[in-house]
Amino acid sequence: MRRNALLDAVLIPDPSLRVHVYRANIRPGVDLAEIDPGDGDRLQALFADEGTLLKGVAHESNLSPWSDELLDYDLHKVRPGLLDELPRELAKYLAMAELRSNETTFSIWRAKDDESWTVGRAEGPEEEFDGADDLLSEICITSAEYSRWVEEYLEVDVSRSAVSAAFSGTVSVRELIRLLGHREREAEILSDLHAHGLV
Repeated sequence: MRRNALLDAVLIPDPSLRVHVYRANIRPGVDLAEIDPGDGDRLQALFADEGTLLKGVAHESNLSPWSDELLDYDLHKVRPGLLDELPRELAKYLAMAELRSNETTFSIWRAKDDESWTVGRAEGPEEEFDGADDLLSEICITSAEYSRWVEEYLEVDVSRSAVSAAFSGTVSVRELIRLLGHREREAEILSDLHAHGLV
């Protein structure tokens, strides 16, 4: 997710149009990544010394705190069960305003000493759409996935070799900026990356 955000910062000048954002050291020992496709959905990933929390909100889900189908559940509150079993060492981060804990339709976590991931189970029908599959698929794991995504998003071709080098870590940030054709924005990009703790 860090590489996705770095490439977004280089290729997409307008911060409001970037889909991938990564903020390192938002708290001591804590990084926060976000994927915001711009349609009202959002995926957040919290990386802490104590473990990792993935959570998201799908605006069309009946689990959404703004859903018209809340039935017996409270408006603007997280559906019971989604975050209730979160370990104490990770639950303490829910108080962070940046984590938007009230905006949750799915949650997945793994504490530092856990051997596997745990999925938060919301009260209600088991087959309710929670948006997890759609939002998790927005994470570009490989350089090829990111290249395909950004070319479709921006409707332009990008240097796939430069993207591959970014993913493999074989190129400096300054050289990456130049390889992707944004030398004229180098100072601006570096300042932006520094503000997010990415350089």
